[in-house]
Amino acid sequence: MKMMITMMIFMTGMIMLTKHPLMVSMIIIIQTILIAMTTNLFSESSWYSYTLFMVMIGGMMVMFIYMTSLTSNKKIYFNKTLIFTWMMLTSTIYWLIEKEMLISKKLTMTNMQINEMNMKLETAMSKFINYPLSMLMISLMIYLFITMTASIKITWKNSGPIRQK
Repeated sequence: MKMMITMMIFMTGMIMLTKHPLMVSMIIIIQTILIAMTTNLFSESSWYSYTLFMVMIGGMMVMFIYMTSLTSNKKIYFNKTLIFTWMMLTSTIYWLIEKEMLISKKLTMTNMQINEMNMKLETAMSKFINYPLSMLMISLMIYLFITMTASIKITWKNSGPIRQK
């Protein structure tokens, strides 16, 4: 869990350091996988994390195809000093999280408190599917459907690709 959080923090910083759109999309895909794995840890059912992963990957595939048609074939360069600095900062954050976890482990919890906390997490995750937030999910599905149909219409067989050769 701590390692996933640290990786998410590191990937967030790497997005700010990269300038190539394909590298940014790869970092976002890795970030999506990490978030889906983290959400899977907190819920009893893996359907929510699976749905989140599939929606994000579908959107990223559309963006990836669009970016590859627009981006020239230039090489990806890394600024090694910035990456090293960011790695040092991330390892410091990991150390602080580890220290906080060690302090919190000293506080003992009874089994009843742990079960109550797990029930609250399960209830919080199931709220995404219940009424008020279900409208958000439905509107997200409608938005993705409209985006899919728009991208299909743009790349219609008669019209050809976005960028003509």
